[in-house]
Amino acid sequence: MTVELRGQGDVNHGLASLDCQALIDYLTRLGAITGEAPPLPELPFPATPLAGVEPVATPVGGLLVFNALPGEYLEAGQLVAEIIDPIHDRVTPIHCNNAGLMYARSLRRMATAGMVIAHVAGREAYRSGYLLSP
Repeated sequence: MTVELRGQGDVNHGLASLDCQALIDYLTRLGAITGEAPPLPELPFPATPLAGVEPVATPVGGLLVFNALPGEYLEAGQLVAEIIDPIHDRVTPIHCNNAGLMYARSLRRMATAGMVIAHVAGREAYRSGYLLSP
């Protein structure tokens, strides 16, 4: 079994308690722990193909300010973030191309040109090849 832990910004007692209980429930369902696990919750969003994940990248560098949060469902073309160039006093909006659930974003606040700043899980597969990085 592989356990993927939360990100650096998700460290707190409340989430740790929920995650611990979820692991115990999972092991109970597998039969590794005796007991009765609660029923599985409904998925808040349908499962999506890995080939439908859009790595949202910025074409320019600067201060990274997010307008969307992980867990939000974004429409195609929706504003994800803005890159502020403090030297030239320019703001570059960064939009997603596809509709989907924004499930991850960068913790960095200074972006470099070409940097992936977020990931949006869309319903339609459109990428191929090696999909674990852009």
